[in-house]
Amino acid sequence: MIAWKKLTGSVLAAAVAVTAVASQASAKEIVVKMGADTGVLNFVPAKFDAAPGDTIKWKLNKAGPHNAVFDSAKSADGAVATGLSQKKLLVKPGDSYVSTIPKTAKPGTYAFNCVPHKAAGMVGVLTIKK
Repeated sequence: MIAWKKLTGSVLAAAVAVTAVASQASAKEIVVKMGADTGVLNFVPAKFDAAPGDTIKWKLNKAGPHNAVFDSAKSADGAVATGLSQKKLLVKPGDSYVSTIPKTAKPGTYAFNCVPHKAAGMVGVLTIKK
């Protein structure tokens, strides 16, 4: 009987580990260039879809400094928008930071921009889908 309990416990532990790895594997990383290869002031891609648990790697490409700040008034969830924002300016090509979409994020659109270059049209839209 003790051997059966140990076997059952081991099987249960393995199932939990596989589930944890599977949920991590289903999350994706989206790389967003800050500044186009041509030097144009935009995000590449400027529009993209993601799901809760996904990460966004914001990478300075050209024509910095850049940041990625979400507009809480133009987003499905203002608190999530604020949490995803990266206010620190990146200055060297290759510099980056990561935003993780919370598991509780509401589906919908989330508008973002580069603060120093918003007037130049450096804006984008993230659509969170469940």
